[in-house]
Amino acid sequence: MNKVTSTVGANKKHIETLLIVLILLNFAPYEVLDTVTPGLGNKVKSMLGVLANPVQGLMSHVFVRTILFVAMVVACCTIKDMNLFLILALYFVMVRR
Repeated sequence: MNKVTSTVGANKKHIETLLIVLILLNFAPYEVLDTVTPGLGNKVKSMLGVLANPVQGLMSHVFVRTILFVAMVVACCTIKDMNLFLILALYFVMVRR
């Protein structure tokens, strides 16, 4: 358990940054770009999709979700880091919709 706690604690910033980027890409209002130039929202979404889709595919793998769930439990119960816990919880809610 100490190894898991230290690994999550050491990589906390990387986990948070990756999940925040994925959450922002998911909720980004691409439709607003269509008001500037028609079709721009779809173009930007498809350009970002080239990078985001493989990462989201990897993140939806059962082993990655298990690791993230363990990190969420460790963040909540062991290292008591509510920022990491809330970001992970929000990511899981976002993925489920």
